[in-house]
Amino acid sequence: MVFDKPGGRIAEAEAMADDVQPTEIKSFYKKTLPQLGWRPAGPDYFIRERESLRIAVREEDSGRVVHFTVLPLP
Repeated sequence: MVFDKPGGRIAEAEAMADDVQPTEIKSFYKKTLPQLGWRPAGPDYFIRERESLRIAVREEDSGRVVHFTVLPLP
């Protein structure tokens, strides 16, 4: 889901990860996101220009769900 507003965009997405551990998922994004311009700003939290990105991994019966949230910075 994506919303554009005058202060920036709001976007949320989810992905499934069956045979991957949460630490592997977080490690992948920690290595990959800086190549796309995102700077680490805390655990599972990144910033780029005027946006923030938060990544959350949760367990479900069907596997792990990775949730991404992009919000404008205040």
